[in-house]
Amino acid sequence: MDERGFLTIAFDQSFTGESGGEPRYVASPEINTEDFCAAVDFLSVQEDVDPERIGIIGICCWGGMAI
Repeated sequence: MDERGFLTIAFDQSFTGESGGEPRYVASPEINTEDFCAAVDFLSVQEDVDPERIGIIGICCWGGMAI
């Protein structure tokens, strides 16, 4: 996506991947929706980001939570 001119961010959802905390290996729609919102909030205040043109791609089960 970067090669096509998109600014991208990748992150681990809370309690998965390299992220710390307890519980582990939990997929929570409420918590993970907050994670997506936090990522969008972070991107929206970056100088080189148009907050009106932010999109999300969720992979696997995260796709449903991205919606």
